[in-house]
Formats: sequence, structure tokens, C-alpha cells
Amino acid sequence: DITYSPSLYPITAILLHFMSEEECYHCMASLVAPKDKVFITQTKLLYEVTWKTVMQIAKKHAKNAVLYLSRLCPGQKSERIFMDWCWWILGGLPFPHLVRVMDCFFHEGIKVFYRVALAILILFHKYSATTNSEWDADTIKNDIDNALPKFCKNIPVSPAKLLRTAFSIRALSSTYISRIFLKTEMVLKSKSVLSGSKQMVRSRSSDNLPTSQSQVNVQMMSHTLTIRELFTLWSWLPVRITMYQPVLLYTTEEHGCSLTTFYVRVEQHEPTLLMIKTCNNEVFGAYCSSRWFERNLKDDRGQRQAYFGTGETFLFSLYPERA
Repeated sequence: DITYSPSLYPITAILLHFMSEEECYHCMASLVAPKDKVFITQTKLLYEVTWKTVMQIAKKHAKNAVLYLSRLCPGQKSERIFMDWCWWILGGLPFPHLVRVMDCFFHEGIKVFYRVALAILILFHKYSATTNSEWDADTIKNDIDNALPKFCKNIPVSPAKLLRTAFSIRALSSTYISRIFLKTEMVLKSKSVLSGSKQMVRSRSSDNLPTSQSQVNVQMMSHTLTIRELFTLWSWLPVRITMYQPVLLYTTEEHGCSLTTFYVRVEQHEPTLLMIKTCNNEVFGAYCSSRWFERNLKDDRGQRQAYFGTGETFLFSLYPERA
């Protein structure tokens, strides 16, 4: 489900310059579908992950530009600038520049946006540090929130120069970007789980969840957890998942302690909740957002995957500590 995707509309608008509505629809459907290459983020969490990823990468690969911005706006304000990073590109760049960037984006995915964002920071620092420049420090400091968008609208380099700057940044591999992205995603997801009630506000249509029927379904789901523990766990799940009726797939009371039996019974189902209760009454587990069967899948090199799941996967503890 697409719940939050700011880049969806401007990318659609760009495509409509070059194709019919029907063709545009099919293109956008293709962009949101692939799992192996990210083009468009589709949740508020992943959007936050992207701008924090840009910020982390920039601290290493555009260090001087980040330090320059930090001096101009100390504290949290410099971090806030990165929240609008995709609008530097989609809302700021002149159309000829944007078309060239999008051409690369459709071929290589969102990592192109990361490179272009860093290039914008590098060029911004270069031209604002120049004596008698219209982007001098005092001018920027007085309007720091709009400084980068204004710079992009009047960017003083050609499309070719912008792309050369972007793709000349060394040691910015897809593997490195993916590692930063995944680490950031895990940190934000864990904070979301630990904060409980501080999670993203639910829509009005979801205000009454769980319903009385779903409460009965949850209660029937486990013979080992208390109803209070189950409701706590239920409140941590993605909203759309709480609307499904839970089914008990495996329990040691009925199916024994064989891992083979466990895999056979659960590996084709998604999502799943794994709940473990120890002899000391400790209760912990995991929310697994994808099928256990994926543990056997191999990557492009024929090697077994080191991990599987999505950004929604999380670990939890219910007793003695709730986390």
C-alpha cells in the first residue's frame, strides 16, 4: 500500500510531458513495483530514511559543504534542510537539468538522486564561498531554508556539468548506500517500536481498531500470552495488518519442537508473528513481514541471502521488559 510518497506526483508530471496518461500509468506502476531496485519510497518511514541517508552520506562525501551549512545554521536547523532534499531536484532544478537527471534515474534508481543531491551541495558550497557572489554567507544566513531551493532554480552550471559532478563522487557504491539506508531504517524502526504511542498518527478510518471482533481473534491466537500482552503487541503492528484475522500456524503444545515442522507450517505465509516464552516466563519474539521461504532464496551471484524481510520487520520483548 502506498501511504506516503511525495515524489510520486512530480515524477508523474514529468512523464506526462512525454507520453499519454495510459502510458504514464503503466510506467508509474512499474516504478513502484520492483523490490530489487528502489525508485519511489511509499511510506512516511522510508521517506524519513531517505533524507537521513542523504545527510549521513553527505557528512562523508560532501563534508565541506555540510560543515559550511552547520556554521550558517547551528543546531537542528541544518538537519531540517535535508528533509526537503528531493525537492532540490524535483522542485528546484530547471527543466533541462531535470530531464537529464530523470533519464539517469529511470535507468539506475534512487541512488541517482542521492548523487545529484550531493552534487548540489558541493556546487552550492563552491559558488557561495566565492567572493562577491550572490550566494554570500550573510544572504544565505538570512534565508537559510530557501537558500538551496533558490540555488537549484538558478543553478550556475549546465546539465552536463551537474551530472559530471554527481558521478565523479568516488567510493559511493550501491552497496555502501544500501548499507547506510538499511542501518538508518533499522534505527528508525526500532525507535518507532519503542516509542509505542508516539508512532505515526492513524487515519480517522482506523481510529476504532482493534474492533471487538479482532480482539476476539487476537485472544484466540495464542495460548501462552496474556490478553494484555497480545494487545500491546497488536498496537505495534502496521495498521493494515491489524485488520486481518490471525491464524495460529504453529505451537509447540500441538506440533512439537521440530524446526522442520515449524518451517513446513509457516514458510509460505506472510506476515507472521513469532512468539517465544521461556521456562522463566520471559516473552519475546519477532514480527516477520515477509515469508520464511525467502531464507532459501539466492542473490544474483548464486549465494544465499544474509537476511530477508522488509523495513517493517522488528524484534520485541513483552516480559520482563516491554520493548
